Amino acid sequence: MTRGFLDAPSGHLTPDAWLERQLTDEVLRDPANTIAGRLAGGRTRHGWSIYAPEDPVGEWPEDLLRLIRKARHCDAA
Repeated sequence: MTRGFLDAPSGHLTPDAWLERQLTDEVLRDPANTIAGRLAGGRTRHGWSIYAPEDPVGEWPEDLLRLIRKARHCDAA
């Protein structure tokens, strides 16, 4: 299986702190968390690498949702 990725700069996005909270070990281990199970990813040296889910459930920052939609439009996952 091959996957495509959308490489988008994250320095100007608001979800930085939001992603930090969603991808902590404690949150990722919580089976009741509806976001972490669909998010999957982590911080890189230059920003974030995350999965672009088809169905973002829960409260997501709007600018992150725009990037996810763009990634999906470009066949990235």
